[in-house]
Amino acid sequence: MKSVMFGVRRYFLTYLVPGMVLVGSALILVGSPWLGVTLPLLVIYLLTPGLNALRNRQPRHHAPSTVTARQRNALLLPALPMQLVVLGFAIYAASLLPNPGLIFVWILSTGICSALFAVNVAHELMHSRHTRDRWLATGLLAAVCFPTFLGVHLAVHHRYVGTERDFQSAQLGQSLYRFWFGALVGHVRYFVETVTATTRARHQILVCAMVVVSFVLVCATLGGWLAVGFFLAQGLVAILKLEAVNYLQHYGLARGVDGHGRIERVKHCHAWSQSSSLTNWALLNLMHHADHHVHPDREFFALCEESDSPQYPMDFSLMFIVAAIPSLFRAIVHPRLGRGEIQPTATARPQDGVGV
Repeated sequence: MKSVMFGVRRYFLTYLVPGMVLVGSALILVGSPWLGVTLPLLVIYLLTPGLNALRNRQPRHHAPSTVTARQRNALLLPALPMQLVVLGFAIYAASLLPNPGLIFVWILSTGICSALFAVNVAHELMHSRHTRDRWLATGLLAAVCFPTFLGVHLAVHHRYVGTERDFQSAQLGQSLYRFWFGALVGHVRYFVETVTATTRARHQILVCAMVVVSFVLVCATLGGWLAVGFFLAQGLVAILKLEAVNYLQHYGLARGVDGHGRIERVKHCHAWSQSSSLTNWALLNLMHHADHHVHPDREFFALCEESDSPQYPMDFSLMFIVAAIPSLFRAIVHPRLGRGEIQPTATARPQDGVGV
């Protein structure tokens, strides 16, 4: 069987994501603000789906053993300095924009790229057992003002995915907007509960929060209130984009709960996946999300697609646009779940200590 993977080199496409912000900043500097602020959005929501549509979608297989730790580190470890450099250029470019409308679009572009790059790489690093990788993930999350994601993802999402206890799993019939609200409230509650209790996650969350404050102070010193506002706003956009991805990856897929409150183990049918090659290379196989939940210790290059994982009818980036219109989203997605109408998900609550 011929492998579709040739080492880790193609995953360096992930640096095209922050690269779009750098190119956009350069266009703003040379006097093309509209093209500069919209370039990332055009590439993500127009060009990439078109390119994916031109490629044949084929099942993915495990990566060969030739992917070394050095190759993997060469890809992931420079992500934090890259993110900080990109934010610096983006903030400076924002100071040159002539009106609030352009600044708003530039915040959207920068925040979405921060989610697809900084948060995505942080997601890969946080699953590592190396302390260095965990702290790099913390720095990347601080760059998008999201100190709770590491703890929530590992302690809540992976353990309770597909149940009501996981506020990052969208239930059947839940709109994207209700999901956003519930996810933000859930993160706030997790922060409060963690910092007021003696837990292993407390120290890391507090350190990340302090780094966020440090970033804000640096922005205030170097760029004033515009820099501070831009940094915080792009972080909020990044958080909303991440939660929108979570919404799409688990919408309506509930794990079974028996009469004793025990939930079934995670299977490939409990997450939506997609085999769009270019997107997976640029996002470190993020679209092979079902395999990630079944095998959370697998690194990104070893994830593969399974036939029993549900598939959306169009590219994930386009599905995000569809999700912004709840009635249209339900009309497209519910038939693929085998249900023509909205039905309540199981209300049973899983007990602590069970599940994956």
